[in-house]
Amino acid sequence: MSMEGRIISQEILSKFKDSNNIKNKFWIHRVNYEHLREINDNRILGAKKEKSLIMYKINPGDRLILYSTISTKNVRNRICFFAYTMVKEKICNGEILYDTLYSEKKLQLKGIKYFSEPIMISDIASDLDFIKDPDSIHNSLVSEYKQVSEEDFKKILNKTSLSKEYPSYLEEISFPLNDFLLNAINSLFLTIKSTTEIKQMEIKTFIMHFKHMLEEFDIFKTYDEVEDFYTKNVWKLGFKHNPSRNPDKFLVLYGKSGKKMRFSYISFK
Repeated sequence: MSMEGRIISQEILSKFKDSNNIKNKFWIHRVNYEHLREINDNRILGAKKEKSLIMYKINPGDRLILYSTISTKNVRNRICFFAYTMVKEKICNGEILYDTLYSEKKLQLKGIKYFSEPIMISDIASDLDFIKDPDSIHNSLVSEYKQVSEEDFKKILNKTSLSKEYPSYLEEISFPLNDFLLNAINSLFLTIKSTTEIKQMEIKTFIMHFKHMLEEFDIFKTYDEVEDFYTKNVWKLGFKHNPSRNPDKFLVLYGKSGKKMRFSYISFK
């Protein structure tokens, strides 16, 4: 770590002292890799549920470390801490954020400082008290926002230097990971087609199988995140999908031009 980076980190850590007898809280927050550039530009975070209770618990002055599944030349599809930020104020509106976050309450950030290199959570899991089982770190990373101790927060920050510049390693992640996800979907499709006699499967069931498959690669996404990727990108693979008379099984899939169509099953014929 450079001397300048250490100085910046120490300046931030020194500000953790309670100046007005108000105890600020410390959080880690999982963000969707597809939204990283938008978050950088807008400096706003939200939550998936419209009436998310966690948005009432996070307050101005609270600190957050952001993490996501990222891929670089040195880190391939791993869950990594990559940025530090602080809440400036809470705002309330009915706008949907980044097409996926519906919470009325949102967090306006003071700014974002990026880690000089992403920190793989698996590398420091044994040092963090909030990770109960270092061999199954995803069990401790289920929620969008997780409150952690000040000590754990400092341990993460002390592993890196910080910069205000959007890092080049984040620019590299979107397309490689998208390609990986599409290849994984195609691989699962071919495996089911060649090893079973199933003619078709509910799309939602297929997506759940895909979610479990990703976990084998240490890629931990919510069902909603996996479904969102599938519905917007599966047209690239040319799969055949079939409709259903049951509206509960409908899923809106997007075509190449952005046209929406409702389907219920993926065909293996």
